[in-house]
Amino acid sequence: RKIGAMGKTGSNTDFWVDAFFVGWESRVMLIAGKYAEARAAAQQGLARMEVAEKGNPAPPPRWRLLLWDAVNEAAYALGDYAAAEAAARRTLQLRLQEQAATASNLDQAFRNQDQTAIALALVQQGKLAQAREILQPLMAFYRKRDVVESEDNEQQVRRAHFLMVYGLAFPAERKLRLAEAAALFDSRPASIKRWKEFAQVRQEIAREIAKP
Repeated sequence: RKIGAMGKTGSNTDFWVDAFFVGWESRVMLIAGKYAEARAAAQQGLARMEVAEKGNPAPPPRWRLLLWDAVNEAAYALGDYAAAEAAARRTLQLRLQEQAATASNLDQAFRNQDQTAIALALVQQGKLAQAREILQPLMAFYRKRDVVESEDNEQQVRRAHFLMVYGLAFPAERKLRLAEAAALFDSRPASIKRWKEFAQVRQEIAREIAKP
């Protein structure tokens, strides 16, 4: 079935559907390293949603969430850390609307991922105190036994990324946390390590370890 034929109604909902798929296209661009293109496409999708929403019911939060998440990743990769922070904050806001603050580990992990992205953007802006305020409460979650022992490889990659960001925000713990993050990622199955999005996390950890 062609994606373009999905959900066509002849109304402004068509714009929402198209914008939603732009979010997935943006992710493909991100994986390919086309960061400027991914950012532009996601922003265009968001703009189209704004137009479509006038006089119509709002689309589900997840539709905008996907686009804002792409803006965050692209802006960070391009070194626009203030824009990355703003996009990550918007992503978290939409995540909370989508999940209605549910308490499952998976939902909490996604919220933590958004907060970690905000903290990372803050670190890159030299705002370590603000980053620490966000990260410190999250450590308790990542030390929970069921999280540490989880067989969900995606969640463990997120945990490795969190540990890296934590180390960057707390220079006294930098070496320890980066080593912990590297060891956690390296313990994942080979099939997981080959996923490009996951491999990029390991590359980022390696770059930080290599810094004096």
